[in-house]
Amino acid sequence: MAKKMSKADKAMLTAVIIIAVIAGGFYLKEFLFKPLVIIPSLPISFAGFTWDTEVNNHHSTTPTGSCSGSITGGEIANLQIQVSGSSGGAGCEVTATTQTPINAVDEFLIIFDSTQFAGFEMGSSTGFFVTDKIRISTRDESNMLNNLIGYGDAIGGGKSSFSQYFAPKLVKLKNNFDGTYSILTSLGVGDVFILKETKALPNKPLYLALRVNGGGGAGGDKASVSANFYNIVRKENAFAVCKADEVIAPNGTCQKLANILLASEEAIKESFDAKLIRVTAELEAKNIGLTNDITLLKQQLQASQDTTTINMLIQRLNELETELKTAKQQLADVQAKDKTVVNTIILQEKIKESDFIQNPSLNIPFVAGIIIILFVIGFLIWKRYQKT
Repeated sequence: MAKKMSKADKAMLTAVIIIAVIAGGFYLKEFLFKPLVIIPSLPISFAGFTWDTEVNNHHSTTPTGSCSGSITGGEIANLQIQVSGSSGGAGCEVTATTQTPINAVDEFLIIFDSTQFAGFEMGSSTGFFVTDKIRISTRDESNMLNNLIGYGDAIGGGKSSFSQYFAPKLVKLKNNFDGTYSILTSLGVGDVFILKETKALPNKPLYLALRVNGGGGAGGDKASVSANFYNIVRKENAFAVCKADEVIAPNGTCQKLANILLASEEAIKESFDAKLIRVTAELEAKNIGLTNDITLLKQQLQASQDTTTINMLIQRLNELETELKTAKQQLADVQAKDKTVVNTIILQEKIKESDFIQNPSLNIPFVAGIIIILFVIGFLIWKRYQKT
Protein backbone atom coordinates (compact mmCIF):
# COMPACT_ATOMS: atom_id res chain seq x y z
CA MET A 1 0.00 0.00 0.00
CA ALA A 2 1.11 3.54 -0.64
CA LYS A 3 2.12 5.69 2.32
CA LYS A 4 -0.38 8.33 3.38
CA MET A 5 0.67 11.73 2.03
CA SER A 6 1.23 14.44 4.62
CA LYS A 7 -0.79 17.68 4.55
CA ALA A 8 2.35 19.68 3.67
CA ASP A 9 3.16 17.45 0.71
CA LYS A 10 -0.45 17.52 -0.45
CA ALA A 11 -0.40 21.30 -0.35
CA MET A 12 2.89 21.40 -2.27
CA LEU A 13 1.65 18.95 -4.91
CA THR A 14 -1.58 20.93 -5.35
CA ALA A 15 0.38 24.20 -5.72
CA VAL A 16 2.69 22.62 -8.31
CA ILE A 17 -0.27 21.33 -10.36
CA ILE A 18 -2.04 24.70 -10.24
CA ILE A 19 1.08 26.60 -11.29
CA ALA A 20 1.76 24.12 -14.10
CA VAL A 21 -1.80 24.47 -15.41
CA ILE A 22 -1.57 28.28 -15.32
CA ALA A 23 1.80 28.25 -17.07
CA GLY A 24 0.48 25.81 -19.66
CA GLY A 25 -2.55 27.99 -20.27
CA PHE A 26 -0.31 31.03 -20.69
CA TYR A 27 1.83 29.08 -23.14
CA LEU A 28 -1.17 28.07 -25.26
CA LYS A 29 -2.78 31.50 -25.16
CA GLU A 30 0.31 33.51 -25.96
CA PHE A 31 2.18 31.25 -28.35
CA LEU A 32 0.05 28.57 -29.96
CA PHE A 33 -3.17 30.50 -30.54
CA LYS A 34 -1.78 34.02 -31.04
CA PRO A 35 0.31 34.53 -34.21
CA LEU A 36 0.03 38.33 -33.83
CA VAL A 37 2.29 40.07 -31.33
CA ILE A 38 1.43 43.70 -30.59
CA ILE A 39 3.63 45.23 -27.93
CA PRO A 40 2.24 48.49 -26.53
CA SER A 41 4.85 50.99 -25.36
CA LEU A 42 4.51 53.96 -23.03
CA PRO A 43 2.81 57.04 -24.52
CA ILE A 44 5.11 59.83 -25.73
CA SER A 45 4.63 63.60 -25.99
CA PHE A 46 5.48 65.37 -29.23
CA ALA A 47 4.26 68.46 -31.13
CA GLY A 48 1.49 69.22 -28.63
CA PHE A 49 -0.04 65.72 -28.75
CA THR A 50 0.17 62.65 -26.55
CA TRP A 51 0.78 59.59 -28.71
CA ASP A 52 -0.01 55.93 -28.03
CA THR A 53 2.85 53.77 -29.32
CA GLU A 54 3.27 50.12 -30.24
CA VAL A 55 5.50 47.59 -31.97
CA ASN A 56 3.40 45.36 -34.22
CA ASN A 57 5.01 42.08 -35.28
CA HIS A 58 2.55 40.89 -37.95
CA HIS A 59 4.21 37.73 -39.23
CA SER A 60 2.33 34.98 -40.97
CA THR A 61 0.71 32.29 -38.81
CA THR A 62 4.04 30.45 -38.50
CA PRO A 63 6.51 33.25 -37.74
CA THR A 64 10.21 32.43 -37.74
CA GLY A 65 11.66 35.93 -38.32
CA SER A 66 12.28 38.65 -35.74
CA CYS A 67 11.09 42.18 -35.13
CA SER A 68 12.28 44.93 -32.79
CA GLY A 69 11.64 48.64 -32.63
CA SER A 70 11.73 51.75 -30.48
CA ILE A 71 9.95 55.12 -30.23
CA THR A 72 11.08 58.28 -28.43
CA GLY A 73 9.40 61.68 -28.14
CA GLY A 74 10.28 65.18 -26.98
CA GLU A 75 11.37 67.97 -29.32
CA ILE A 76 11.89 65.35 -32.04
CA ALA A 77 10.03 62.06 -32.44
CA ASN A 78 12.27 59.18 -33.52
CA LEU A 79 10.91 55.83 -34.74
CA GLN A 80 13.21 52.89 -35.46
CA ILE A 81 12.65 49.35 -36.64
CA GLN A 82 14.70 46.23 -37.41
CA VAL A 83 13.04 43.21 -39.05
CA SER A 84 14.60 39.92 -40.17
CA GLY A 85 12.98 37.73 -42.81
CA SER A 86 12.18 34.05 -42.62
CA SER A 87 10.93 31.05 -44.55
CA GLY A 88 7.38 32.15 -43.77
CA GLY A 89 7.80 35.83 -44.59
CA ALA A 90 8.11 38.69 -42.14
CA GLY A 91 6.40 41.98 -41.40
CA CYS A 92 6.84 44.55 -38.68
CA GLU A 93 5.85 48.14 -37.95
CA VAL A 94 6.24 50.77 -35.25
CA THR A 95 3.43 53.31 -34.89
CA ALA A 96 2.64 56.38 -32.80
CA THR A 97 -1.04 57.42 -32.84
CA THR A 98 -2.62 60.55 -31.35
CA GLN A 99 -4.75 59.83 -28.30
CA THR A 100 -7.22 62.58 -29.29
CA PRO A 101 -9.10 62.92 -32.60
CA ILE A 102 -7.92 65.41 -35.23
CA ASN A 103 -11.29 66.11 -36.89
CA ALA A 104 -11.29 69.81 -35.88
CA VAL A 105 -7.81 70.48 -37.28
CA ASP A 106 -7.75 72.39 -40.59
CA GLU A 107 -4.22 71.50 -41.65
CA PHE A 108 -1.09 69.72 -40.48
CA LEU A 109 2.38 70.60 -41.76
CA ILE A 110 4.65 67.59 -41.09
CA ILE A 111 8.46 67.79 -41.29
CA PHE A 112 10.39 64.50 -41.32
CA ASP A 113 13.27 62.54 -42.85
CA SER A 114 14.40 58.90 -42.80
CA THR A 115 17.25 56.52 -43.51
CA GLN A 116 16.18 53.13 -44.82
CA PHE A 117 17.79 49.79 -45.68
CA ALA A 118 16.07 46.92 -47.52
CA GLY A 119 17.87 43.61 -48.02
CA PHE A 120 17.15 40.80 -50.46
CA GLU A 121 13.40 40.42 -51.14
CA MET A 122 12.56 42.97 -48.43
CA GLY A 123 11.06 46.45 -48.34
CA SER A 124 10.84 49.38 -45.92
CA SER A 125 8.87 52.60 -45.56
CA THR A 126 8.19 55.57 -43.31
CA GLY A 127 5.56 58.28 -43.21
CA PHE A 128 2.23 59.22 -41.65
CA PHE A 129 -1.44 58.37 -42.18
CA VAL A 130 -4.95 59.07 -40.92
CA THR A 131 -6.67 56.20 -39.14
CA ASP A 132 -9.97 55.52 -37.39
CA LYS A 133 -8.09 53.07 -35.12
CA ILE A 134 -10.03 50.17 -36.61
CA ARG A 135 -7.80 47.18 -37.30
CA ILE A 136 -7.97 45.24 -40.54
CA SER A 137 -6.79 41.72 -41.35
CA THR A 138 -5.40 40.12 -44.49
CA ARG A 139 -4.05 36.65 -45.16
CA ASP A 140 -0.56 37.33 -43.81
CA GLU A 141 -0.95 40.68 -42.01
CA SER A 142 -3.20 40.55 -38.99
CA ASN A 143 -4.75 43.49 -37.18
CA MET A 144 -3.12 46.36 -39.05
CA LEU A 145 -4.32 49.88 -38.24
CA ASN A 146 -6.69 51.07 -40.96
CA ASN A 147 -4.77 53.45 -43.26
CA LEU A 148 -7.37 55.85 -44.68
CA ILE A 149 -5.04 58.38 -46.36
CA GLY A 150 -1.37 59.15 -45.89
CA TYR A 151 2.08 59.77 -47.30
CA GLY A 152 5.19 57.59 -47.23
CA ASP A 153 8.71 57.16 -48.57
CA ALA A 154 9.66 53.56 -49.39
CA ILE A 155 12.35 51.39 -50.94
CA GLY A 156 12.55 47.75 -52.01
CA GLY A 157 15.57 45.45 -51.99
CA GLY A 158 14.42 43.19 -54.84
CA LYS A 159 17.14 40.74 -55.84
CA SER A 160 19.83 42.69 -53.99
CA SER A 161 20.00 45.18 -51.11
CA PHE A 162 19.33 48.89 -51.26
CA SER A 163 19.64 51.84 -48.88
CA GLN A 164 18.55 55.45 -49.17
CA TYR A 165 18.50 58.64 -47.14
CA PHE A 166 15.34 60.72 -47.61
CA ALA A 167 16.18 64.37 -46.86
CA PRO A 168 13.87 66.50 -44.64
CA LYS A 169 10.62 67.33 -46.44
CA LEU A 170 7.37 69.19 -45.80
CA VAL A 171 4.10 67.36 -46.36
CA LYS A 172 0.69 68.86 -45.68
CA LEU A 173 -2.42 67.01 -44.51
CA LYS A 174 -5.49 69.17 -45.22
CA ASN A 175 -9.06 68.75 -43.96
CA ASN A 176 -11.34 70.12 -46.67
CA PHE A 177 -14.38 70.00 -44.34
CA ASP A 178 -16.50 68.42 -47.08
CA GLY A 179 -15.83 64.86 -45.99
CA THR A 180 -12.48 64.71 -47.82
CA TYR A 181 -8.83 65.06 -46.85
CA SER A 182 -5.90 65.95 -49.11
CA ILE A 183 -2.16 65.23 -49.11
CA LEU A 184 0.10 67.97 -50.53
CA THR A 185 3.91 68.10 -50.84
CA SER A 186 5.99 71.27 -50.66
CA LEU A 187 8.01 72.59 -53.60
CA GLY A 188 10.35 74.24 -51.11
CA VAL A 189 9.56 77.68 -52.46
CA GLY A 190 7.33 79.87 -50.26
CA ASP A 191 3.90 78.39 -49.56
CA VAL A 192 3.66 76.37 -52.81
CA PHE A 193 2.37 72.82 -52.42
CA ILE A 194 1.53 70.16 -55.00
CA LEU A 195 -1.68 68.15 -54.53
CA LYS A 196 -0.87 64.42 -54.38
CA GLU A 197 -4.18 62.83 -53.35
CA THR A 198 -7.70 63.68 -52.16
CA LYS A 199 -9.89 61.05 -50.55
CA ALA A 200 -13.29 60.88 -48.82
CA LEU A 201 -12.99 59.69 -45.20
CA PRO A 202 -15.70 58.26 -42.90
CA ASN A 203 -17.63 60.56 -40.59
CA LYS A 204 -16.18 59.29 -37.31
CA PRO A 205 -13.30 60.18 -34.95
CA LEU A 206 -10.03 60.23 -36.90
CA TYR A 207 -6.46 60.13 -35.60
CA LEU A 208 -3.01 60.97 -36.96
CA ALA A 209 -0.41 58.19 -36.95
CA LEU A 210 3.35 58.13 -37.57
CA ARG A 211 4.88 54.89 -38.80
CA VAL A 212 7.98 52.99 -39.87
CA ASN A 213 7.49 49.63 -41.53
CA GLY A 214 9.48 46.71 -42.93
CA GLY A 215 8.87 43.24 -44.30
CA GLY A 216 9.06 40.84 -47.20
CA GLY A 217 8.15 37.46 -48.60
CA ALA A 218 9.50 34.00 -47.96
CA GLY A 219 13.28 33.87 -48.10
CA GLY A 220 13.64 37.61 -47.40
CA ASP A 221 16.75 38.96 -45.70
CA LYS A 222 16.29 42.03 -43.46
CA ALA A 223 15.15 45.63 -43.42
CA SER A 224 15.59 48.59 -41.09
CA VAL A 225 14.42 52.18 -40.81
CA SER A 226 15.22 55.20 -38.65
CA ALA A 227 12.90 58.20 -39.05
CA ASN A 228 12.93 61.63 -37.39
CA PHE A 229 9.76 63.72 -37.21
CA TYR A 230 11.06 67.24 -36.49
CA ASN A 231 7.77 69.11 -36.07
CA ILE A 232 4.05 68.91 -36.74
CA VAL A 233 2.42 72.32 -37.13
CA ARG A 234 -1.37 72.47 -36.88
CA LYS A 235 -3.92 75.05 -37.96
CA GLU A 236 -7.33 74.77 -36.27
CA ASN A 237 -10.78 76.29 -36.75
CA ALA A 238 -9.66 78.68 -39.50
CA PHE A 239 -7.11 80.26 -37.14
CA ALA A 240 -3.47 79.77 -38.14
CA VAL A 241 -1.27 79.09 -35.13
CA CYS A 242 1.62 80.27 -37.31
CA LYS A 243 1.89 81.62 -40.85
CA ALA A 244 2.23 79.25 -43.77
CA ASP A 245 6.03 79.73 -43.90
CA GLU A 246 6.45 79.44 -40.11
CA VAL A 247 6.44 76.65 -37.56
CA ILE A 248 6.17 76.41 -33.78
CA ALA A 249 9.56 76.58 -32.08
CA PRO A 250 10.20 74.59 -28.86
CA ASN A 251 9.59 77.78 -26.82
CA GLY A 252 6.08 78.09 -28.29
CA THR A 253 6.78 81.04 -30.58
CA CYS A 254 6.44 81.11 -34.37
CA GLN A 255 9.67 80.83 -36.29
CA LYS A 256 10.49 81.11 -39.99
CA LEU A 257 10.48 77.69 -41.64
CA ALA A 258 13.96 78.27 -43.08
CA ASN A 259 15.36 78.58 -39.54
CA ILE A 260 13.76 75.34 -38.40
CA LEU A 261 15.07 73.49 -41.46
CA LEU A 262 18.53 74.91 -40.91
CA ALA A 263 18.48 73.72 -37.30
CA SER A 264 17.35 70.29 -38.48
CA GLU A 265 20.16 70.10 -41.04
CA GLU A 266 22.68 71.07 -38.35
CA ALA A 267 21.33 68.36 -36.05
CA ILE A 268 21.53 65.78 -38.85
CA LYS A 269 25.10 66.86 -39.66
CA GLU A 270 26.10 66.61 -35.99
CA SER A 271 24.56 63.16 -35.75
CA PHE A 272 26.26 62.07 -38.98
CA ASP A 273 29.68 63.29 -37.77
CA ALA A 274 29.27 61.29 -34.56
CA LYS A 275 28.42 58.18 -36.61
CA LEU A 276 31.40 58.87 -38.87
CA ILE A 277 33.86 58.88 -35.97
CA ARG A 278 32.50 55.64 -34.50
CA VAL A 279 32.28 53.75 -37.81
CA THR A 280 35.78 54.91 -38.83
CA ALA A 281 37.25 53.61 -35.55
CA GLU A 282 35.43 50.27 -35.91
CA LEU A 283 36.57 49.79 -39.51
CA GLU A 284 40.17 50.70 -38.66
CA ALA A 285 40.15 48.11 -35.86
CA LYS A 286 38.62 45.54 -38.23
CA ASN A 287 41.33 46.20 -40.84
CA ILE A 288 44.09 45.78 -38.24
CA GLY A 289 42.53 42.55 -36.91
CA LEU A 290 42.12 41.04 -40.39
CA THR A 291 45.69 41.98 -41.34
CA ASN A 292 47.04 40.28 -38.21
CA ASP A 293 44.95 37.15 -38.87
CA ILE A 294 46.22 36.97 -42.47
CA THR A 295 49.83 37.30 -41.28
CA LEU A 296 49.37 34.41 -38.81
CA LEU A 297 47.73 32.23 -41.46
CA LYS A 298 50.61 32.82 -43.87
CA GLN A 299 53.08 31.77 -41.15
CA GLN A 300 51.06 28.60 -40.46
CA LEU A 301 50.91 27.88 -44.19
CA GLN A 302 54.69 28.07 -44.55
CA ALA A 303 55.20 25.72 -41.59
CA SER A 304 52.56 23.15 -42.61
CA GLN A 305 53.43 19.91 -44.44
CA ASP A 306 49.99 18.24 -44.51
CA THR A 307 48.12 18.65 -47.82
CA THR A 308 44.65 18.77 -46.23
CA THR A 309 45.75 21.41 -43.71
CA ILE A 310 47.43 23.44 -46.44
CA ASN A 311 44.24 23.45 -48.54
CA MET A 312 42.14 24.53 -45.54
CA LEU A 313 44.59 27.32 -44.71
CA ILE A 314 44.62 28.54 -48.32
CA GLN A 315 40.80 28.61 -48.42
CA ARG A 316 40.62 30.54 -45.15
CA LEU A 317 43.36 32.90 -46.31
CA ASN A 318 41.43 33.69 -49.49
CA GLU A 319 38.27 34.40 -47.46
CA LEU A 320 40.09 36.76 -45.10
CA GLU A 321 41.85 38.59 -47.96
CA THR A 322 38.48 39.14 -49.67
CA GLU A 323 36.98 40.38 -46.39
CA LEU A 324 39.97 42.69 -45.85
CA LYS A 325 39.60 44.11 -49.37
CA THR A 326 35.94 44.91 -48.67
CA ALA A 327 36.76 46.44 -45.27
CA LYS A 328 39.47 48.63 -46.81
CA GLN A 329 37.02 49.87 -49.45
CA GLN A 330 34.41 50.59 -46.78
CA LEU A 331 36.98 52.50 -44.74
CA ALA A 332 37.99 54.55 -47.78
CA ASP A 333 34.33 55.39 -48.50
CA VAL A 334 33.66 56.33 -44.88
CA GLN A 335 36.79 58.50 -44.72
CA ALA A 336 35.51 60.21 -47.88
CA LYS A 337 32.26 60.88 -45.92
CA ASP A 338 30.07 58.84 -48.26
CA LYS A 339 26.76 59.25 -46.41
CA THR A 340 25.06 56.30 -48.08
CA VAL A 341 27.82 53.90 -47.00
CA VAL A 342 27.87 55.20 -43.41
CA ASN A 343 24.09 54.94 -43.04
CA THR A 344 24.04 51.46 -44.60
CA ILE A 345 26.64 50.26 -42.08
CA ILE A 346 24.65 51.81 -39.22
CA LEU A 347 21.37 50.27 -40.35
CA GLN A 348 22.91 46.82 -40.71
CA GLU A 349 23.62 46.91 -36.98
CA LYS A 350 20.72 45.47 -34.98
CA ILE A 351 18.79 47.78 -32.66
CA LYS A 352 19.76 46.77 -29.14
CA GLU A 353 16.43 45.80 -27.57
CA SER A 354 15.52 43.15 -25.04
CA ASP A 355 14.38 40.06 -26.96
CA PHE A 356 12.27 39.07 -23.96
CA ILE A 357 10.29 42.33 -24.18
CA GLN A 358 10.19 42.85 -27.94
CA ASN A 359 9.54 39.29 -29.09
CA PRO A 360 7.84 37.09 -26.49
CA SER A 361 7.75 34.21 -28.98
CA LEU A 362 11.49 33.79 -28.38
CA ASN A 363 10.65 32.64 -24.83
CA ILE A 364 8.65 29.55 -25.82
CA PRO A 365 11.53 27.26 -24.67
CA PHE A 366 11.69 29.18 -21.37
CA VAL A 367 7.96 28.74 -20.64
CA ALA A 368 8.01 25.11 -21.78
CA GLY A 369 11.03 24.46 -19.53
CA ILE A 370 9.17 25.80 -16.46
CA ILE A 371 6.17 23.56 -17.22
CA ILE A 372 8.41 20.47 -17.53
CA ILE A 373 10.22 21.24 -14.25
CA LEU A 374 6.91 21.67 -12.39
CA PHE A 375 5.58 18.36 -13.66
CA VAL A 376 8.82 16.60 -12.69
CA ILE A 377 8.58 18.00 -9.13
CA GLY A 378 4.96 16.86 -8.88
CA PHE A 379 5.83 13.38 -10.17
CA LEU A 380 8.67 12.99 -7.63
CA ILE A 381 6.35 13.97 -4.77
CA TRP A 382 3.77 11.43 -5.95
CA LYS A 383 6.41 8.71 -6.50
CA ARG A 384 7.75 9.19 -2.99
CA TYR A 385 4.55 7.76 -1.60
CA GLN A 386 4.30 4.74 -3.90
CA LYS A 387 5.63 1.27 -3.16
CA THR A 388 9.19 0.69 -4.28
